[in-house]
Amino acid sequence: MTEPVLQLRKPDTAHRPGWLELLFDLAFVVALGSTAHTLVDMEMPEGLFRYTVIFLLMTWAWTTYAFFVGIFAGSEEWHGLALAQMALVLLLATLRDPFGEDFDEFVIVYTLLRLLNVGMYLRAWLLVPELRWLTGIQSVGIALTLLPLWLGWNADDQVSRQQLLLIAALIPIAVAPLAFLAHRSFAFNAAHTLERVGLFVTLSLGECFLAIARAGDAVGFVSLAALVHGALAVFVVFALWRIYFGMLEGAGFQGQHRRAVFWMVLHLPLVMCIIGLATGLERNLVFLAEQRAAASDRLLIAWGVAVLTVVALGMFWGERKFDLRALLWRAAATLTAGMAIAVPFLSASLLSPQAALYFLFLASLLVMAINPSVKPWGYGKLPDRLGDE
Repeated sequence: MTEPVLQLRKPDTAHRPGWLELLFDLAFVVALGSTAHTLVDMEMPEGLFRYTVIFLLMTWAWTTYAFFVGIFAGSEEWHGLALAQMALVLLLATLRDPFGEDFDEFVIVYTLLRLLNVGMYLRAWLLVPELRWLTGIQSVGIALTLLPLWLGWNADDQVSRQQLLLIAALIPIAVAPLAFLAHRSFAFNAAHTLERVGLFVTLSLGECFLAIARAGDAVGFVSLAALVHGALAVFVVFALWRIYFGMLEGAGFQGQHRRAVFWMVLHLPLVMCIIGLATGLERNLVFLAEQRAAASDRLLIAWGVAVLTVVALGMFWGERKFDLRALLWRAAATLTAGMAIAVPFLSASLLSPQAALYFLFLASLLVMAINPSVKPWGYGKLPDRLGDE
């Protein structure tokens, strides 16, 4: 008798993300970045609302697949299923107005994407009997997500469509915890979780670099102010990368599977803020070149919440002691550097916007140099791996 093609993973076994999983993550980050780019010129709060809704709808599909691969051995071999999901999410990214004229197309493509998720869990329901409660609830929950979308198929006004998309984005928040909390026998691979979310954060930070490059291409010429702001933007992205991955050194979730699940879910607001930061950086550079009005509204929100989320994740990280002082110190350096970008657009300066910019940038370097752990950034070397093996 042959072994089933799908079976429950043993806890904390050696399992590294495969190349297809890395490509899968890249496709979703590219789709999220492309969607956020279309909202660069949209003012808040409407732009923030639309971005949040579309982000949640797309990332629930990514989270569904990532959870699935982390729980079930053999699922990483379903290459065709993963490639189909990548194609569909990239197709979603081409729809420029899902709240308006592209609503019907968005519903059709998103339904196909989520039905693939349902198919995964139904297959697991058949092959892994001991986990039928979890897979059953997940299947029903994904199907419920599609219900409000199809109810709004004939909705004519944009407000109704926005409300329906919001309901569809919020349903998984209630369903997913119910599935995982109700079943206590699944073994979530903690090491695999850390690598997947770490990769997703890295790719999201890479989207910030792409946003800076897009802004330079849109401007068409290079000025001293644009060069300074571009350099500061790169510095802020590096600083976020440093406080996040520096926080991950020397700890892990071995034997703490539920904690690993919640840790992964808490990355959703972090990634959302990082990609929102990309749109803020792009807006700032474009507005700077065109001498337009203040553009730092979403940058300040996204960048500030991202730093606070990293600090919160650090306090949630495992059960071992970590250097909270150094983490807060690095966060202060990041915040100060971010203000150096935002000040010229807020008309809030000491003597002039330019003077405040340089002052805050130098202050952020000073904060890094005199942190509580003496060594730069609190560590003697840059991070090169995630947690313990």
